[in-house]
Amino acid sequence: MNKYFINMDLEQAKKYYHQLIFKHHPDRGGDEELCKEITSQFREYISNFTNTIFAKAENEKYADFAESIRDALNKIIQFENLKIQVIGYWIYCFDSYNYKNQLKEIGFWFSSKHKAWIYSGAKKIRIRTNYTLDEIKNTYGCANIETEKKLKLNTCVA
Repeated sequence: MNKYFINMDLEQAKKYYHQLIFKHHPDRGGDEELCKEITSQFREYISNFTNTIFAKAENEKYADFAESIRDALNKIIQFENLKIQVIGYWIYCFDSYNYKNQLKEIGFWFSSKHKAWIYSGAKKIRIRTNYTLDEIKNTYGCANIETEKKLKLNTCVA
């Protein structure tokens, strides 16, 4: 049960997590086990946050969109060394030069401002924003997606 990150939005949870880690970190005289527990519960909160994004998309209004996003993620999840983030309802792929042709075929487009291939489930529209990528992440939420290769490596190391 998560006792640290209850009834918080993503931004509040991030701030609170950083405050707790700063206060309880072993390098600052804190308890290592407590620090691990806080980190574990924050990761659980982020995982639940990601699931909530897809749960919202499952409702009738976003059903086609959710399916489109899942299809795109399923197609790119096996790409090695590709950094994938779901930011709001968009998929961003970083460090993706080796896969640019495959990403283009799936429906991604390149954003030179963010240096990432982006997928929204719709055709590219010209969007100009003054927001930085960090500001977009803070506003809409962000979840890192592990590729299959990374998942296999992480599950093998115990």
